[in-house]
Amino acid sequence: MKWLFGSVFGIMAAIFLMIGCPFLMVAGGFYYFVEYRTSDWVPATGVVTGLSQTQSTDSEGFTTTMYCPSVEFATSAGETIEVDVNDCSSPPAYATGDALELKYNPADPREVQLKGGTLQTLTVVFGIVFGGLGALLVIAAVVLGFIGVIVMVRRNSA
Repeated sequence: MKWLFGSVFGIMAAIFLMIGCPFLMVAGGFYYFVEYRTSDWVPATGVVTGLSQTQSTDSEGFTTTMYCPSVEFATSAGETIEVDVNDCSSPPAYATGDALELKYNPADPREVQLKGGTLQTLTVVFGIVFGGLGALLVIAAVVLGFIGVIVMVRRNSA
């Protein structure tokens, strides 16, 4: 350990590693929460039957209207389900009558995730940002660690 932390390179490697690993864990957590958790869900095609509106006003008095789709789809057992999906946007991302690809939980068909919806898109973005940054920091930590060890070996052999 003395060889690694005996130079500024080793100290920087440890710092980069302490920052990069949590970033990788956050990216993995997002993947697990959205993709892995729904891997055994059943794909289906649904139709937007309507849009509900919700309004919110921020602290500066600006009002935003969000549009949330209601989707109807048939389960693999032939049961028709209509569910209000919490995939809201402003302006509306969907119109009544639009066909949507979705996945539903076979244990609770009212639990739905839209393919290409807001949650899935955010997962990809956060995965790329946090995973990419975490990977770069870990790679930099490994390189700096090797440089730190080389510097200490040369310093001790001189």
